[in-house]
Amino acid sequence: MDGTILDYSPNSLQSIDKIVLGLRRDGTKPEEVKGVLSILGAYVGEVIVRNIKGSQWSLPPKEVQAAGLTAMGINTKAGLFWNPIGKVHKLLINGEEDSVVHFYNVVKFKENDR
Repeated sequence: MDGTILDYSPNSLQSIDKIVLGLRRDGTKPEEVKGVLSILGAYVGEVIVRNIKGSQWSLPPKEVQAAGLTAMGINTKAGLFWNPIGKVHKLLINGEEDSVVHFYNVVKFKENDR
């Protein structure tokens, strides 16, 4: 990497965006870096857990599992379920519109809005 320090702060998510968007620019396909994307997604989730009070890792609610998502994600105190690992995969596929910085800010806003 480029000496980036990932310190579990919300600001460090800019580095995740930069890393994944760099992979995208290089033409990397999701299946080529599936493990890396999952690790980066887990990091994004841990940033949420450490910085948004009441957030924790959990399995998705039953209705979400019924729709096909069975991967661990984040439940917030407001009772919302978020999929940071899926978000990082989408960032590689769709680009900047799926920024994890924006994702974090949406989670924080929704949590404060309740």
